Amino acid sequence: MWGKKWHFIVSALCGIVVLSTAYTQNLLKNPGFESWTAGMPDYWVNETPGFDVVKDSHTVHGGSYSAKLILKSKDTQWLTQYVDSIFPGDRYEFSFYVYDNDPHGKARIAMRWYDSLGAFISGYYGGYSSDDTTWQYLTSGIKTAPSNAKSLHVEIRLYDVNWDTDVDSAVLYVDNAYLVSYGPTFVEESHNMHLSNVLVLENPARSDVELLLSLEEPAEVTLAVYDVTGRVVQIVNMGRMDVGTHRIAFNGDKLSAGVYFLTLNVGDKIRKGRFILLK
Repeated sequence: MWGKKWHFIVSALCGIVVLSTAYTQNLLKNPGFESWTAGMPDYWVNETPGFDVVKDSHTVHGGSYSAKLILKSKDTQWLTQYVDSIFPGDRYEFSFYVYDNDPHGKARIAMRWYDSLGAFISGYYGGYSSDDTTWQYLTSGIKTAPSNAKSLHVEIRLYDVNWDTDVDSAVLYVDNAYLVSYGPTFVEESHNMHLSNVLVLENPARSDVELLLSLEEPAEVTLAVYDVTGRVVQIVNMGRMDVGTHRIAFNGDKLSAGVYFLTLNVGDKIRKGRFILLK
């Protein structure tokens, strides 16, 4: 349904748990390509001359419109949004959905950091989309802003794939871009901790959210789900669980779309995670 699943793991290893503060609002403007002016999606910039951007209402992931990208060059092309007020040391994640049913074109994520003078510092470039008849979710994973970063360019990059003389264009659709900041990383010490991982499956999810919990010793397990304000929206008491891997599921039909945080109390230890719920 969602193309390739996005898996992320919150790990507790060697007696140290990595936690974070979280700022979960979408930092992008017009992330769903709903607002257009003079044939361009507002706040997005066509930085290269080798592709066209077209407002589309037929192939859409969410909302009323997507951006149809028509690649016309063998050179790399990119659709960009500039994000100011980046905080050095904070962690950021960029993602978007792409519909790639054209064997001649590919898309991927790029994140480019700049200093206060506008000089390029460093960049991240993700994996390529694959030919598919469903929407694919591409994510950068969590990346830390360099110590001198002041702005970030998030880029939807386009590439040709072995064009022959009979092919002069490729078409892809993009929708529902997302840039989130998790704030700075901090480390909390926890003594006498056994290995225990939380794996969130199919993230983002529509309604049912599934977790995999791996235990190396029996424990009482309780799941709590929080919204971005810190309010508890759901509690699931799983009771005592034995050693091994367990699948935990809860229903999110009554929750609104957005970012949520989960806390698993495993005996006297805590595991934390995050997921996105789509409607």
